[in-house]
Amino acid sequence: MDANVGDRLVVEGKRVGDNRRGGTIVEVLGHGAERHYRVRWDDGHESSFYPTGGASTIIHGSSEPARFSGSTQVAVRVAEDDKETEATATLSTSAGTFTGHGQARRHPIDPQMPLVGEELAVARALIDLADKLSEAAGLAIGEGVRPERHLVY
Repeated sequence: MDANVGDRLVVEGKRVGDNRRGGTIVEVLGHGAERHYRVRWDDGHESSFYPTGGASTIIHGSSEPARFSGSTQVAVRVAEDDKETEATATLSTSAGTFTGHGQARRHPIDPQMPLVGEELAVARALIDLADKLSEAAGLAIGEGVRPERHLVY
């Protein structure tokens, strides 16, 4: 199975009575025999898809319009030690993957409150992510790409 980002994937049910499901490939992972895909399913969730024999169909360069799924997920990862907390927020869209970074440091005289450090680092990562998304939207508008909705502040 050879598919690219933006192609539609349709998977037939495994058993009689199972519904077929469809989604859009948002990322190609691995190489050769290890090739698999990250798919944003029509119900809004995303998962990794490993192709198997015959139960799926790829529609290359689908002319079917993209539909808003009603749900977009931001993945947040947090790493911390005694002195600092770092957070990374990642959002994948059809326009690309956007990543924001945030950090919180504890002053040596402050008490250890890990939850506060996580909250600050995640908030800062989300602010950074929002700034990058806003910048990308502005660039798209400036390049003459017509967005579906206008940005209003």
